[in-house]
Amino acid sequence: MLRRLFGRGEAPAAPEMADAGPSRSSRVPMTDTPADARRARPREWNAYLDARAASLHALRAGDVATAATKAADSRRLHAAWRGYDYEASPFAAPTTFQTPDLQLVGLSDPSAVRVELAIGAVGPIVDAVDQAKRLIGVTMIDDLGWPWFEEWRGWFAERNSAPPMWDEALLLDSAGPSDEDVQFRDRIRPLGVDERIALAFGGHGVQIDLLAEDLCLTVDATRSISTSLAQHGLATYPASRPSRLARALTVDQLKALAAAKGIIVKGKKDAIAAAVADHVDEPELERLAPGEFVELAGMPRTRWMTYRRAFIELWAHTMMMSGFKLREIRDASDMRDILKGYSIIGDDQCPYCRTKNGARIRLQDVKPGTFPPFHPGCRCATAPWGQWE
Repeated sequence: MLRRLFGRGEAPAAPEMADAGPSRSSRVPMTDTPADARRARPREWNAYLDARAASLHALRAGDVATAATKAADSRRLHAAWRGYDYEASPFAAPTTFQTPDLQLVGLSDPSAVRVELAIGAVGPIVDAVDQAKRLIGVTMIDDLGWPWFEEWRGWFAERNSAPPMWDEALLLDSAGPSDEDVQFRDRIRPLGVDERIALAFGGHGVQIDLLAEDLCLTVDATRSISTSLAQHGLATYPASRPSRLARALTVDQLKALAAAKGIIVKGKKDAIAAAVADHVDEPELERLAPGEFVELAGMPRTRWMTYRRAFIELWAHTMMMSGFKLREIRDASDMRDILKGYSIIGDDQCPYCRTKNGARIRLQDVKPGTFPPFHPGCRCATAPWGQWE
């Protein structure tokens, strides 16, 4: 089922140099504050959450058809919860996503990773960075290699330049995991997928209900995950007072709170929150930082982990872009009567993509190798070139 999500094939060789928004609803939209909307429409919220969870469960079980149906239900229910009319938009089935350029080696459980990636195809499209956090969560115990990336890393490193999506750390050879990294991976190895994904969202305090939304889980299930992580020494649950304040208030609000209490403090946000926390009683804490919080441990801030996060975020972005463009190629076959081909809108900030800017590809020549993404992290776009020109 999901095997075709990543087909096998040769990666391209290293190169040689040379919307309209949704219609307005007649209904009045809810507030953008999730907690307020949930209290106002709890039935719609719970139905949406159940559909998202069912979609994720079906994906992990390999049932793509059910996952697609439940994902469509979740989009409709999400619109109802927010107070908007729902207009279905086409989504490509994961079996159309044949991306031979995105091969990874070193995966202990490739099927799990492909399932998480498929969320972007059959579920609501998520931001690539959020998708990357999910990928980091399910792959952080593996030693990953991406041959296509290595070819391009060498190409950009030779020119001492990199495209905008690339972190500077990616131009260097990947450092091996340190003792701290190895110990951390040993600690999380027995954890479930949801617990690992939660850690990828970690490094700070977070409201339980917001974490539940990120994980597509019920609040009770998220509490159980928080408890489990706390037992493994990877979370503080309930969260500490400073963590709650730092999460709920801005730096300016914390400074104003400190001034109101006659506390002189300098430093970053966490330091200010720690200084004022002992001067805030329970009623005031609940007023300033309402709700239930968990403080999640972040991953080690090591050179290897910095490289790792940048690597996976780049992979997630490239996967999403490749899926969008392949869907565009598929849909082009239905427009042969009016479409001649596509023009490439190259990224002038990229030393390779700017050489592609303005290039035209005739419809009969359109195929993955001629369409962006041309390299990992490519931001090139396409514009239709039709009979009207």
